[in-house]
Amino acid sequence: MSVIFKKTILTQSITLISMLATAQSYAAQPTSVVELPIITVQATRDVENLPTILSSKAATKLDLTLKQTPQAVSVITAKQIQNQQISTMADALEQVPGVYQRRYGAVGAMGVRGESSMFYARGTPITNISIDGIASSAAVDNQMGLSVAKLNPAIYEKITVVKGVNVLSTGAGNPSASIDLSRKLATAMQPTGQLNLSANSFDHAWGGFRETLDLQSPLNADKTIRGRSVIAYNQQNSFMHWGESQTGLFYGTLAIDPTPETQINLGAMYQKGDQDGLSVYGQTLFANGLKSTTSPRDNAAPRWTYNHTETSNAFVDIKHHFENGWHLNFNYNYLKQNTDAVWGGIAYSAQTANYAQHRGAVYAGMKQLSAVSHGVDLSANRNYGLWGRQHDFVVGASYQSFNSNDVYSYTVGKDWVDLNTWNGHVVVPSDLKTGHRAITLTNTSQHGVFAATRLNLLDTVHAILGLRLSSYDILSLENGEVGHDFSGHNVVTPYAGLIVDLNQNISAYASYSNIFRPQTAQKLDKSPIGPLEGNSYEVGVKTSLNEDRLNLSAAYFESHLENSLEFQGRRPNGYAYYRAVKGAITSGFELEALGQLTPALSLQAAYTQATTLDKGKRINLEIPKQMFKLHTLYQLPASLSQWRIGGGLRWQSDIFDATKTGAAYVAHQQKAFAVADLLVKYQMNADTSLGLNINNIGNCHYRTNVLQSTYADPRSYILSLNYRF
Repeated sequence: MSVIFKKTILTQSITLISMLATAQSYAAQPTSVVELPIITVQATRDVENLPTILSSKAATKLDLTLKQTPQAVSVITAKQIQNQQISTMADALEQVPGVYQRRYGAVGAMGVRGESSMFYARGTPITNISIDGIASSAAVDNQMGLSVAKLNPAIYEKITVVKGVNVLSTGAGNPSASIDLSRKLATAMQPTGQLNLSANSFDHAWGGFRETLDLQSPLNADKTIRGRSVIAYNQQNSFMHWGESQTGLFYGTLAIDPTPETQINLGAMYQKGDQDGLSVYGQTLFANGLKSTTSPRDNAAPRWTYNHTETSNAFVDIKHHFENGWHLNFNYNYLKQNTDAVWGGIAYSAQTANYAQHRGAVYAGMKQLSAVSHGVDLSANRNYGLWGRQHDFVVGASYQSFNSNDVYSYTVGKDWVDLNTWNGHVVVPSDLKTGHRAITLTNTSQHGVFAATRLNLLDTVHAILGLRLSSYDILSLENGEVGHDFSGHNVVTPYAGLIVDLNQNISAYASYSNIFRPQTAQKLDKSPIGPLEGNSYEVGVKTSLNEDRLNLSAAYFESHLENSLEFQGRRPNGYAYYRAVKGAITSGFELEALGQLTPALSLQAAYTQATTLDKGKRINLEIPKQMFKLHTLYQLPASLSQWRIGGGLRWQSDIFDATKTGAAYVAHQQKAFAVADLLVKYQMNADTSLGLNINNIGNCHYRTNVLQSTYADPRSYILSLNYRF
């Protein structure tokens, strides 16, 4: 494989950074050496309340500060999740700069194609999700293989999103982003706990309540064994005319230090979620030449729909430090998810809607999905000396398997109802569980080895070089017949990064990585589309201020892809078909500020712009070209210091369906909109605080996709109590 650099803004930027590196080498020559006495200083930092992180291994497996990571990195911490009273992973990811959620129907609802809450970054779908660095999703096509939207963020310490390709950690993937969820571990040396209670409502109706209890304590006298448990329950009524959901979670973990050089973390999580009267589908936006007249509170789901999901997770994490300087890290992750769902939507498509007569039929079916994932990650790292300098090195291997048994059916009901008087009551189709029934078995596995090094070429110049060798096997059987069979062995994905410290606070960087991702997507004639391949580039500048408490970054990115997918339509069974885009180019830039401007004011603000071109024409127009996200929290001064006020703002540019024309084109679009949130917190004493969140204070009505009338939540109010003990 050869890489040709054309004269673009990107290559000129890489050249500039290389020139800066050369210039820095002259400045690095010492003129004299002065020996000073050695002074030892010990200090601790309050990192719990930081709205950012100090370092991360998520991008390269090397422990790097955000300023020394040659990719854009965004973080959502547990503190922000608590402040904003976020109860689902879908809501948490929606706060991440540059991440866009395209959702059909209720959050986490299941249909014939599975969960339809999909996340995008840099113009392409996010397919990689990991838990504590272990791949926990099937990185195939645009499905994660995991119902991620409904996962409860209460058990995670932080959510780290690495933009671009993450080839060293996750292998196959899109040049979008990878999501890493870091669990809460048992770290407390004294018994401690936290209780969070909240209740919420909409303008027109009661919303629900949520309870979260987080306890941890040492379990023996020398505190080498510690335990932690999190219990959470959430009951939520829909803002629509009917529908509700309930979620319960239990998480327990042990930390064991058998020796000062060895740390073991192990634990398990069980979560159960139930949805009733909610569906993955909304009403179609256009039929019979007429635009849908649905309002945000209209529910397309029959009242007999339900979705029951159980998620089980177990893990082991072992770290050991050898006397020769090697650090060994072993991780195993087991994840199982079972779903039993009966779904349905009235007037789901032009075939089930007649807006001229205000009538609709139900499109419905059932889904029983069992998915199991095993992940193993083994890595070792150490420092080494070369050319009179110290450098970092990591080597490792990983394995991940994903097996699913998917039983589904779909049918169209024979009874048509009056949409003007639709109240959720319609006869259940007699062949709901037998019509167009199919059983799909999917076995996906990938394994690989990787190595990376951070070369400190000069005091101010650092290079990161890495390589991953991967193999993939994908086999799917539908009703006993082979639907897709793919094997790829010894796929090489290189990674390279260059960081130049311009001064103590500012660094410039450039990075390159190869792109490879297997695909099972098909064209209209059911012929397969080959694997996604290409190259990804990124250049940027990062600044770290206030003792790393504030990070500023600006990045320009560009990816060149072969066989990227462009949605073309759906078959009667609900499955999509695509066009293979040859030579698509995605480019754009991101600006982000994350951290504390002052001890009293924290900030997360980001602007993202991304465009995908095919032969000079913009495609993927159902994804916003521009997004802006802001979240702040300010502690009032002097006698009002018990009060904190903050807010959020999310804005995105318009989206539309480019396959439509005329009146249909007008119907299938969502104009640009902005959503503002408000937060007020009162610290009653050192341990107790009260909070009021008002989300969508302007009661903005907007859809979450351009095909169906799925609306986001209207204005809501959350009153919360947090107690630490």
